[in-house]
Amino acid sequence: MNIFVIIFSAGLGSRLKTNFPKPLSPILNSTTIDININSVIKLLSKTNIRNFSIYINLHKDADKIYKYISQNYYWLIRREKLKFLFEHKPLGHIGTINKLKYNILRFDKILLINADTIIPQLDNIVENIIKINTNFIILYKMKNKQTPKTITHFNTSNYYIPNIFKVESITKETQNLNYINLYTGVSLIKIDKIFSQFLLSELKNQENQLNFIDLLKFLINNELLAVFTEKFYEITSIKDLLEINVSLIENKIFPLIFKTQH
Repeated sequence: MNIFVIIFSAGLGSRLKTNFPKPLSPILNSTTIDININSVIKLLSKTNIRNFSIYINLHKDADKIYKYISQNYYWLIRREKLKFLFEHKPLGHIGTINKLKYNILRFDKILLINADTIIPQLDNIVENIIKINTNFIILYKMKNKQTPKTITHFNTSNYYIPNIFKVESITKETQNLNYINLYTGVSLIKIDKIFSQFLLSELKNQENQLNFIDLLKFLINNELLAVFTEKFYEITSIKDLLEINVSLIENKIFPLIFKTQH
């Protein structure tokens, strides 16, 4: 099996008022980008993945993020397993995927991770689903706080495999829901003829009209499954960052980070 990985790191991070880029947000003794890169490294060590490529897209504070990653993960860069996509202006998830589509089509699956997402044991979750030859997203069930922010809800139904669910539809009408199935920013997509057609045909003709939710809706029409994570953290503000660090300590979750290797 071959896998292509994109860690989306080109967001503006406008809500996080700090002097460091969001991907370099301090999480205990590491950063968010460390945790996500290492989730991929640990996944590779436990599966039969023969070939892989990691791309990190950059825009705001690209020089700072590039310097940090280059210093700490040069062993991956030297082997040409970790590369960067510098975006003059943010392309969005769909734009980035379109830019890398010919690289993507050489692989069996694509793993997409938002840089501001932290899921403890992400490598274990992906290890369990990567063996199943279909498309997956990772969801988190959260209490509906009725915030002004638009939140997308994923309607699911039972699947014949325990702890796996089928995504039936996506809605933004969440006022009457007590709980929301929230997309965590992590998905695993099978690169087959159907997805290739999306990349080469629909995406080519409608890139400016499509967003990432449109891609997920396209996958639902074929098959999109979901698994739920019990713990999920997303960095949008300083308050979030403080709460995440406290929660990780209270739950005795200490990410194991491998920054250098000969």
